[in-house]
Amino acid sequence: MDLLTVLKMFLFLGCISYCIGILSFIKRHLPKIKIQNTKKENKKDGRNETEE
Repeated sequence: MDLLTVLKMFLFLGCISYCIGILSFIKRHLPKIKIQNTKKENKKDGRNETEE
């Protein structure tokens, strides 16, 4: 392989690894969203059980 082909492969692989690094950085610093179960059983007087 000539030097130009090696250089192109090196730059292409470097670009891909750079993009993967940026995407992993963005994923790591995004806020985590948790889906919580909002359905709670109410007592007869309308209060939640945790408000005692």
